[in-house]
Amino acid sequence: MIVAIGGPAPTAIAAGATAVITYQIPESGRVGRLVLQETTTGNLFSTTLDGVRHNNVELTSQTCPAEQFSALAVGGSNPIFGRWLLTNDQLQITLTNTSAAPLSYVSSFSVM
Repeated sequence: MIVAIGGPAPTAIAAGATAVITYQIPESGRVGRLVLQETTTGNLFSTTLDGVRHNNVELTSQTCPAEQFSALAVGGSNPIFGRWLLTNDQLQITLTNTSAAPLSYVSSFSVM
């Protein structure tokens, strides 16, 4: 399993704001798994995942609760994206902080 990290430091998102995190895929693989962690309060309940794009193709059909992508989600059963991923492909996720306070996020995308 190869892990692509979405930046060396947590991504801060202001209250009510949206941010895009970009990953560069370092190794080819057949599927990918996104894991999110909110480091300010420790939960993702005030966050929505608005989109996942692979090479400009949207992989999600609607906004969903970010807690589905937590490392602790239902015993680690967070969704796996069945998609061919090639070296140097780009993957982007869009997150929205729906809380009244700024939050920080750490994320990773693993290629299997």
